[in-house]
Amino acid sequence: MKKLPILLAVLILAVSVMGVFAACQPAEAQAHSYVAIDVNPSIELTLDKNNKVVTVRAMNEDAQVLLFEATGIEGASVEKAVDKIAQLATEYGYVTEENGTISVTVSSDDAADEQEIFDKVKKGFEDRFSKEGVQAQLSNAVGAYQQYKLDQLKASYPDNADIQALTPGKYRLVKSAMAADRSLTIEQAAAMTNEQLAQVVKTTHQYYKDKVNDAFEAVYTQAKLAYETAKSLLLDGMYATVDLTDVELTLKGSKYFALRTAYFALVKIEEIDLEVQQYVSEEQVREACKKLQLSLEETAMVIKHAVNEQGQATEDSIEYAIERLLANMPADKAEALEDKFEAVEDYLEDVMESLKNASSDLKAQIDAQLASIKTLITLPEVEEVDDIEDVIEAVEAEIAKLQAWFADNMTDAQKEVLEQRQQKVANELKALEDQFNQAIETGKANAKQWVETRRQERKQQMGGHGGQPGGQHGAH
Repeated sequence: MKKLPILLAVLILAVSVMGVFAACQPAEAQAHSYVAIDVNPSIELTLDKNNKVVTVRAMNEDAQVLLFEATGIEGASVEKAVDKIAQLATEYGYVTEENGTISVTVSSDDAADEQEIFDKVKKGFEDRFSKEGVQAQLSNAVGAYQQYKLDQLKASYPDNADIQALTPGKYRLVKSAMAADRSLTIEQAAAMTNEQLAQVVKTTHQYYKDKVNDAFEAVYTQAKLAYETAKSLLLDGMYATVDLTDVELTLKGSKYFALRTAYFALVKIEEIDLEVQQYVSEEQVREACKKLQLSLEETAMVIKHAVNEQGQATEDSIEYAIERLLANMPADKAEALEDKFEAVEDYLEDVMESLKNASSDLKAQIDAQLASIKTLITLPEVEEVDDIEDVIEAVEAEIAKLQAWFADNMTDAQKEVLEQRQQKVANELKALEDQFNQAIETGKANAKQWVETRRQERKQQMGGHGGQPGGQHGAH
């Protein structure tokens, strides 16, 4: 889960492990297949073997508005979950004459299962839209832009049987899994089963479950890292001073404190690097639209769906926005744009490469941390900024060994002294926890206000179309 903030991914793993041993708890549902639904809201679902929804995730801001505090999706059959999504899409006017094509991507290890799931999704949408008097067209046909990128990928790996066997559905799932775990290479991901990939995506969905929007996600990550770092500074140095007559404990305690301090410094650098590498500016999105020779109105639509409230876009969000634009164009006009895909891809490739080069400025900060860590443990080679992940894993492993040593080798008297000292800083720890909780509550309140504002804007826009669900559509 390296695409997630590493510290938080570790916490998720710890919670998951604890859950395994919880008494009288039902077994956690396993993700079996994957569904992506693109209206303008872009939504991902993972399903179990009975086609019940295990997890749901809003993939863009429209979807965050749509799904906020929504019930009746997770744990429901895919038909009922889709009915709820269709109801919300209608309520907030996301299906209009200009946006009447709904794209559905399904990926499963069984082709018959894929078709069955698509049929259920199709029925769920059509039944709801029929009740609401909304006209829309569902399609599981691969988008032209996505097909172009898949063809380019296969051309780059002519001898890789797994990549050559990728279907558009599995390709979408592979990309989602790689976005979640950036340690995955395309070769590794393509070789995984749909079920394995869906499990990776499911874990990401669980992490984002309570994250209302992108702004809150940033607040949460920064507040959590600040809290954990400050708590570590209060507690971790105590091991080195518990018993100064015990030379081995003192040395290991000093090493532990140094490694914990370096760990949080590296995680912070990792967070900065992810921010640098992940996001494209609005101006760069505009330039990509120029490569497609889009009109000002079309460019505005792409920006609307690709760029978040912080003025940031990802490579995937740009692809999604272009694909949505193509899906709602007349076929002949969309086909005319296909000759320009290569220019867009070349431009975005250069942009992403420049972002990686920019992130190399962090190398000096990494080197400073490595210099101190190398005196304590053996580290893997660091040739580029992304290699910091391997360093963090090595530091984590050594920290775990030291924690195990403390548990096994400290005397009862030493443990009692440690506990007494930890209790003395209880007030400081409580203050840190309160500060963290306050930051989160403020972030949640701001995020909820953002959702409510966006929802009111949606309803006002619908009012401008005569107040009908889905704009100016009539009944079937």
